[in-house]
Amino acid sequence: MIKINKNLIYGFIIGCLYSIIIFPNKEKNPTLINLNLYPIIYNGMIIFPINNNIYFHLHHWMISLIIIIYLSLRKNYGFIFGFFLFLLFQGLTYNDFNEIIVKNPYIK
Repeated sequence: MIKINKNLIYGFIIGCLYSIIIFPNKEKNPTLINLNLYPIIYNGMIIFPINNNIYFHLHHWMISLIIIIYLSLRKNYGFIFGFFLFLLFQGLTYNDFNEIIVKNPYIK
């Protein structure tokens, strides 16, 4: 059972603010921090090449889920848990949340 405390709620609120400021309000739009680092980051998205034409897109909700599972195993339901819990929920609201295999974005 998740013990609700003020740090969890603060983390949830900061996650909400972070989401509003950094993430686009519509899928496939770039984030506010429009970082590119070939070949693993494109417009702030973490992607890994499978071959020249397709990439694996590691969504922020996936990263959040991994962190939440880790924190749950440690029974750490504080600020960080709340932050990533919000990012998990927010990421699942995008219509493309399940698009994991994507075309190579570097090819125009």
